[in-house]
Amino acid sequence: MNWTLVISILAIAIIIIIVIYLIGYQLKKNKYLQLRNNNIANWGKPKSEEYFNFDIIEQYFINTDNKNNSYHIITEQIKNDLDINELFKYLDRTTSKIGQQYLYYKIRVVESKEKLLKGEQLAAIFEADSELRINCQSELTKLNSYEAYDVEKLIHEEGIVKPAFQKLLIPLTILSILTLVLGFFYPVFFLVLLPVFVVNLVLHYKTKSYIN
Repeated sequence: MNWTLVISILAIAIIIIIVIYLIGYQLKKNKYLQLRNNNIANWGKPKSEEYFNFDIIEQYFINTDNKNNSYHIITEQIKNDLDINELFKYLDRTTSKIGQQYLYYKIRVVESKEKLLKGEQLAAIFEADSELRINCQSELTKLNSYEAYDVEKLIHEEGIVKPAFQKLLIPLTILSILTLVLGFFYPVFFLVLLPVFVVNLVLHYKTKSYIN
């Protein structure tokens, strides 16, 4: 066996992995800085968003049990009389979809004096500490995609049941690693790797679809 060739292949593979990692890290860092700069520039400004899907925005308010312990809940009739949705559009300065849902909840639910005072204390902390505020905003901005509205379902709906094929994932992963390593010593194992890779690929997208 040509060990020089094997070592060279492994060295090239390691270098490629390092380069890919460094590129991914730099892209992630640039994206974070961009989000940070946008948050600084748009702090406290009204949104240019024209469409608000209140059927989804109000889901946290509808599904949470927290409102049952509140001081008062604004009913549907009062909501319509006061045009709460239009008020929400004006007040909404959030940077995430779950932030929108929680803001809607705060508008519809009148909480106890203790919770209101705690909210004021938190607001004062964020107002005084701009670094903390910007860091929190940058993290929350990651949950600004339309799919992030479904995060509240992870809290209020039943947990995901593991699919039957889940038992195959770990053995197939181990088999993939073994065939890849053995392939450098006995090339015939690379032939085994191909069908294993195809099966893993199918199960990967099947799992992703199931979780979605």
